Amino acid sequence: MGELIPDPELEQIIQEMNREADSDRNQPSVAASWDEPGLLEVHGDEPLDAIHNHIKAFLNMCETNPAYVKVWLEWSCSIREDIWPQYIEFQNKLLDMIAKQIDKAIKKGDLAPGLSAPERARWLLGNSQMLVSMAFDPSGKPRGMNQMVDRGVAHILGAV
Repeated sequence: MGELIPDPELEQIIQEMNREADSDRNQPSVAASWDEPGLLEVHGDEPLDAIHNHIKAFLNMCETNPAYVKVWLEWSCSIREDIWPQYIEFQNKLLDMIAKQIDKAIKKGDLAPGLSAPERARWLLGNSQMLVSMAFDPSGKPRGMNQMVDRGVAHILGAV
């Protein structure tokens, strides 16, 4: 995976991500676009568009800004007492933003009843770790990955 960012830089990135997530928390549709101008950007008026754009922006970051994604990936398995609480805080903000969009899509009839919005958000975020490992595969991303992601997201969310 390459060299990891040293802890002081990691701390700065965590603080910046949390600050940006707090400032955009009440936006109607939010997608992670960590490259410019901030870490979180609004994308898509429709809930499902916002969710798909979030995932596409996240996967695009594997190519355009891999350091942030590698930091996120490191957080996800680093249960050190100085990192873990901050990772959980940031993860919960992401889950909350995604769950709000999923809930809107369920109420709108774009998603079938079933798992709750927070449960679907957790499944979606959890699967993003596998997608990142595929994107960082030294032999290259699998062919048709974008189509696989679209089908997988629709399946996980219960698109009608």
